[in-house]
Amino acid sequence: MESALIFHEQFEASKITFQGRPLSLNLKVFYEEKPDEFATIISRFMAAKDISYLTGNKTPSELFDIFTGLFTDPEKDEATRFTKDPSKHFMQVPIEAIARLTYDELKTAKQALKREKKQSKAYKEKLNEYNTMKKNRKKDKDQTVKLEKSINGKSLSDNCLCYYTSYDYEYLPRNVGLLKNISMLCFPGVSLYEVPDELSKLSKISYMDLSGNNLRRLPESFSLLINLYYLNLGNNKLIVIPPVLLKIKQLGDLELTGNPLLKGQVEDFKSEYERRNSKTIKAHY
Repeated sequence: MESALIFHEQFEASKITFQGRPLSLNLKVFYEEKPDEFATIISRFMAAKDISYLTGNKTPSELFDIFTGLFTDPEKDEATRFTKDPSKHFMQVPIEAIARLTYDELKTAKQALKREKKQSKAYKEKLNEYNTMKKNRKKDKDQTVKLEKSINGKSLSDNCLCYYTSYDYEYLPRNVGLLKNISMLCFPGVSLYEVPDELSKLSKISYMDLSGNNLRRLPESFSLLINLYYLNLGNNKLIVIPPVLLKIKQLGDLELTGNPLLKGQVEDFKSEYERRNSKTIKAHY
């Protein structure tokens, strides 16, 4: 168990190497060349994390998909690679990954792109797409600032925070954690990639709608939402149902429609939830 936890810490810090590269950047090669060793390490790791229900009767290929779905974020990694040297990686990094960046990050990177002398037709086309994206992200930033001010202006006794808009936001402002009396929170279809830990301070929430976003996972702090009963995560990018939801004992209705979940995920999750909490849960998919 201890070695599996050490593996996780070193994996996250990119200290484990395979063929001279950080394992976190070379995970697929490790799996393809040593599938049995990979399966053994991942199974031990999952057991140490108390999520061994995900490994039962799974092939190395299935374990690879589960592990990467839970603990990696290729688009975010690619976006980070781009920001470190925009001119070098501009053509290699997919535009979908670059879209993860904030307006300020796009603006900073643009300075490096301006210095590029020789621009091919493909480069110019992608640069035009980049400029359009930067312009749209400026609108997202402006809307996020307005949202943050709106939250600051709300009464701390309000019990509802719902925004059904056509706007996108760069992120969910951290000051949302100040509204500790709200029982309903709705941010559907606003292009969120992550949920801030501050959301866990809203322990009175019983209804939450985060559908139609770009979420791949939820923070461990989500377990502190002890009164959450209904959670809509439909039409996000979940490959694996976040195991942290197993810790929310009041959860009774979970919407997962429209996610690219791996085969068997819903059944495995429902069975494990019932085993741990001695109650059934509705999971729609």
